Amino acid sequence: MTKKITVRSSVIVLSVLLAVGIGFLAYRHIVPTEIYTEAMVYLYESLAELEEKSDTIVEVSIAGKGRNVVEKSTVGTQDSFYTHTPVKVEKVHKGDVKPGDVLEVIEPVGYQRLLTGLYYHCRMDYEPIVQESTYLMFLVENKDGHYLVSSQRKFVWPTPQERTANSLEVTELSSQYEVLLDAIKVKY
Repeated sequence: MTKKITVRSSVIVLSVLLAVGIGFLAYRHIVPTEIYTEAMVYLYESLAELEEKSDTIVEVSIAGKGRNVVEKSTVGTQDSFYTHTPVKVEKVHKGDVKPGDVLEVIEPVGYQRLLTGLYYHCRMDYEPIVQESTYLMFLVENKDGHYLVSSQRKFVWPTPQERTANSLEVTELSSQYEVLLDAIKVKY
């Protein structure tokens, strides 16, 4: 009788441990682990400089869900993770695009799924595009016809009344960013 109870107890304990282990693995594959990377980011001294170094300046809305792209590394370097997000041009300030065109902007964020779980890779200085927001973007076109975006080239538009890092969708509200934002608000 005691042998049956011992076996039954062992089966129950092992079943509970197995269920907890499966739950943990499932959680790791559903909820991403965030990995932040650092990168040197060019800070523009003025709006004139930002405009000069931009191929296209547009007001945009989000046109759909972004797609994840992983660029495999060469020997000795790390993989790169990007999200290609479609945006619809609402108004053109500079460039060879028209209102209604859909552009693909490349954000420096992306996901990686490994056996150990799901990982979200993002640069420390960048907040990803939000589906419900509209933006004024200062874009540089790459050789594939896509447009690169960074924290210094993406502005919530129109500018919110409340100026917080959260409402402006930036990681940090620096004085340099505010000076640039003030100049943009006056001109655009």
